[in-house]
Amino acid sequence: MVTQSQIQQLVNEIAVGYKPDKIYLFGSYANGTATKDSEIDLFIVKDTTERKKDRVETVLNILDINTYPNVGVDFIIFTPKEIEATNKYVISIAKEAIKTGKLLYERV
Repeated sequence: MVTQSQIQQLVNEIAVGYKPDKIYLFGSYANGTATKDSEIDLFIVKDTTERKKDRVETVLNILDINTYPNVGVDFIIFTPKEIEATNKYVISIAKEAIKTGKLLYERV
């Protein structure tokens, strides 16, 4: 399993290299039910014009993947406008990540 320190290190690398507005940890690591097979779920908010499909690739290029061997990480990256657009839905990944997740980084 991954430690909170390792998760924070990952978040710090993303914060420095990608400069997002916010990073939330959600899913099993956020709610304390992670197992050895759990992946780290990060919901990242960034005001960007980058296409959705390119955002995760950008984050992956920033990270030194060798630092996180055998660790699954799932990045979901939305702009503030995309979050606003999903608020009208009863169920949305953005709403769930923000509501139940832990805010680990916020740019000031």
